[in-house]
Amino acid sequence: MAEEPPEPPAPPPKKPELLNSGRLTLLLAGVMGTLLSVLVSGFIFLNLIESSRLQSNDQMVAIIDNLQSRLNNLDSLINILQIVMHTTDKVTPEDFERLAKKLDPYKQLTSGIYWVAQTASGYEIHNAYGNNMDSEKLLALFTSNVAVQQARAEAAAGRLGIVLNVPSQLLGTEQNVAAILILATTNPSGLSNFVVAVVPELFPQQLQNGSDYVSEIRVTMPARESSVSLFDEHAKASLLNWLPQQTAERSLTMGNQHWQVTLLMSEIGTQFLHLLAPLFILMAGLGLTYALTNYLAMYQRRQARVTAMATSLEKTNRELKNRIVERDQIAETLRNNEREFRAVIDRVSDVIFETNAVGAMAFVNASWTFLSGFDIRDTLTKSLFDFVHETDRQNLQTHFNQTLSGEDSLRKHEVRILRKTGGFRQVEIGLRSLRRTGFATIRVVGTMTDVSERRRQEAQLREAEQKYRAMVENSVAGIFQCTPDGRYISVNPAFAHIMGYSSPAELVAQVRDIRQEVYYHSEQWDLFVTRLREEGAITEHEIQVRRSNGAVIWAAINARAVRDEDGNALYFEGTMENITRRKEAEMALRTAKEQADLANRAKSEFLANMSHELRTPLNAIIGFSEIIKDEMFGPVGRPDYVEYSKDIHASGTHLLELINDILDVSKIEAGKKEINESLFDFGNVGAAALRLVKPRADGGKLTLISDIPPNLPQIWGEELAIKQSVLNMLSNAVKFTPEGGSVTLSARIESDGRLKVTVADTGIGIKEEDIPKVLVPFGQVDSALARRYAGTGLGLTLVISLVELHGGEFKLESVFGKGTQAIFYLPAERVVQPGQEPPKNAPKGKPSATDITAMPIKDLYAEEAMAAPAA
Repeated sequence: MAEEPPEPPAPPPKKPELLNSGRLTLLLAGVMGTLLSVLVSGFIFLNLIESSRLQSNDQMVAIIDNLQSRLNNLDSLINILQIVMHTTDKVTPEDFERLAKKLDPYKQLTSGIYWVAQTASGYEIHNAYGNNMDSEKLLALFTSNVAVQQARAEAAAGRLGIVLNVPSQLLGTEQNVAAILILATTNPSGLSNFVVAVVPELFPQQLQNGSDYVSEIRVTMPARESSVSLFDEHAKASLLNWLPQQTAERSLTMGNQHWQVTLLMSEIGTQFLHLLAPLFILMAGLGLTYALTNYLAMYQRRQARVTAMATSLEKTNRELKNRIVERDQIAETLRNNEREFRAVIDRVSDVIFETNAVGAMAFVNASWTFLSGFDIRDTLTKSLFDFVHETDRQNLQTHFNQTLSGEDSLRKHEVRILRKTGGFRQVEIGLRSLRRTGFATIRVVGTMTDVSERRRQEAQLREAEQKYRAMVENSVAGIFQCTPDGRYISVNPAFAHIMGYSSPAELVAQVRDIRQEVYYHSEQWDLFVTRLREEGAITEHEIQVRRSNGAVIWAAINARAVRDEDGNALYFEGTMENITRRKEAEMALRTAKEQADLANRAKSEFLANMSHELRTPLNAIIGFSEIIKDEMFGPVGRPDYVEYSKDIHASGTHLLELINDILDVSKIEAGKKEINESLFDFGNVGAAALRLVKPRADGGKLTLISDIPPNLPQIWGEELAIKQSVLNMLSNAVKFTPEGGSVTLSARIESDGRLKVTVADTGIGIKEEDIPKVLVPFGQVDSALARRYAGTGLGLTLVISLVELHGGEFKLESVFGKGTQAIFYLPAERVVQPGQEPPKNAPKGKPSATDITAMPIKDLYAEEAMAAPAA
């Protein structure tokens, strides 16, 4: 910027002519006045000098503060550009231009912002704004000027590079450039990028013209150990020739550098005041008043300008700070949004990626590592096609090229993606093009969906479908689906075969109305549909159906209703089985059973009639044999006849007992046996039973033991039935206990209140597998010992029936070769404690023994061959 030369100082006034001698008095008076004016002028001059110094000092402070404020704003602007340039290597010249114009929209801080990018062949310059600069000359200055090279080296070292007072002819501008600020960043390739800010008016124009006290500004940079003067030599010479000078020094800070600023300020000259001494004498009062008034007015105007300037700078500074704070908040919000967006993207199960126009991966979310096993940092240095199976690359490349050309499609392609651990994963890839405003390059974004599990499930589903289809096709049971209005939807071959058709298609095509054409009884179809709608499913629904040839067969159907979301029956499905043979067998069996029942009833009636018929002659035989045996009408004569009569009496008595047992069991099985309940003492019952078996025990040299407590409660039941049960148990025990053994009868009240009666012997015992055999009517186990006494095998059967009639329970425990325990329990309700009333409704039961009337008559008289207590 060219400086205008200051105006030359006014020539000194001419000296007044000497007064003549006639006017000595006037001269003395003038001298005296002059002396007086000199004193007054000196006093005023001294005061003026002091005020000038104070004012110049205030102006210097204001200038330095103004400079520091502007430098701070410049520092903020350049730091923001440095942060942006340093943060990412994806900033384009267009991005840089928009950012610079947004940060300094009115170009208040600089008149030019440039981006100088270092390349392998040199430097390239990009203009953000500042069209009045010659970019080629600025680039030449940037590469060849010594001061600029020194500043560039400082910028590359991490400090702020400063170039002051650049001549206008070097840049092709109309005025000198007061400052060039250079800031450096380094891109990932190791090359440097420089931000150049041009400031033509770093210092106010009036300072450079030498007015307002300041005659020179000198800036010293300690880092370079040199100083630069901002005024040219001509200006300094013309000013310093006649103006007194004083020096003031201040410090300024720019970035991480400190400058020493020296200001040379002029003092007011005393020669001019001496020339005006006569005028001050003549116009002392008015002139002094006018001078002071004018000075005060000028001072106020200057103060007003300084205040306005300071206010404007403060407002500008505040606005810049607010903008910086807003931009920081926006940047922080953007960073937070970016983190949240990245967190959301990383949580997506599908892989989301971005590539450039040649397929190089520029972005991929965290699901990529889970899918392929490759680290994201390693992936971003490779191409998408490097991870695709070689046989799938061509199809994917075609899809990729179509996407770049603008043919976006929602269709996805299946490819195989390489895994880090080896092998491939089947994925679906969808691609879309991305065109961003202001960018010439096209990006491609896409998604990868892992379909390996889906393909495996589809294969399993196909396999299962084939398997179940084979099962349905090859099933021997008929499987069908039909509508509620009576049409078949589908059937399997077995169903068509059952119905007499050659194929399922033939059946479905020919049968139009199941109710009329299939069901032999059409009302059964109505019942079938009603039950399925109400119950949802039916089983073993037996019907008669017509085959294609008109033959009627029996079928069993299992079916269920398939419903929609509202519960309406859509169709029925189920199975059908041909049960014609089974139904014929059931009918034959039913006929045979009816015939068997008729024969059994006839046999039972015959057996009952024969039993009664046998008892009458037996009574006569027993009675007359007893008369002969006892010789009631005199001696017989021959002792042999007496013995024969004893045998006839014993055989008849035994036969009568057998017939009585058969009649009792028959009566119980027929449900005609009723018990006559009363209170009785079980101790008496047990003693009586022991007395009855004692002769037989003595004959077998056995010991009978009674273990019945004397204070046993009374029992509510039929005394004769309980006595017969105990007697049968004792008889069995005596029968199957060898000589020298023992038989014990015991009775106890259990903890639950039941009466437990036990007959234990030390006999031959029963094998475990034979116990169920001896508990059925006529059940016997062959044993030579059992032949000592005859029997029918109904003893334990009668005990079980009589005990169950009382609501009791019978158990048989035995160890082969060691002995047997026959136990029965009477319920607690039949045990009457002293002072207690007999129960009104004692528990009763029904015997569960087999109906003996169904046995062949020859088995009733078969010789007993039994080795267990089942008399």
